Amino acid sequence: MRNISKKIFLKSLACDYLGWSMRNEKVSRELSISAQFDIEQGREIGERARTLYPEGILIDEKDLTSSAKKTENLMQSSDTSVLFEATFIIDSYATKADILIRVPDGWHLIEAKSGLSAKPEYIEDIAYTTLVIKNSGINISKNSLLHLSKDYRLGMEIGRAHV
Repeated sequence: MRNISKKIFLKSLACDYLGWSMRNEKVSRELSISAQFDIEQGREIGERARTLYPEGILIDEKDLTSSAKKTENLMQSSDTSVLFEATFIIDSYATKADILIRVPDGWHLIEAKSGLSAKPEYIEDIAYTTLVIKNSGINISKNSLLHLSKDYRLGMEIGRAHV
């Protein structure tokens, strides 16, 4: 049985059976062209967001357990100020935070999204990530949504967001 990822959690909000099926690997893992496009678009958004925080460290381990261990080690160092794709596993729940910034009273969680408008599921996305991280013993003192402007065009420079 798989960990409950953010994707499984969000799908189960729409359909309990779909969430159960995904967790129990009853749904094909073969990706449609649309799903492949969404993944690629997500990577592009992540890369763009990372340019805003050049001091950040990308957690790019291949498996969740290694990513979570690397995240834990980096967070223990006071030299670490920004993490990308920080990974947390608590009980059977797992998540990756797009951006975590160390602040005086904990960490600022930023989720980066694209699209022409903010969607209600972005709140659920941030809530799930916050819940898993907080249950891992980390203080999230602020949450933000970094939303790509509808005026942005591929290749344009982006400036530091006001989050």
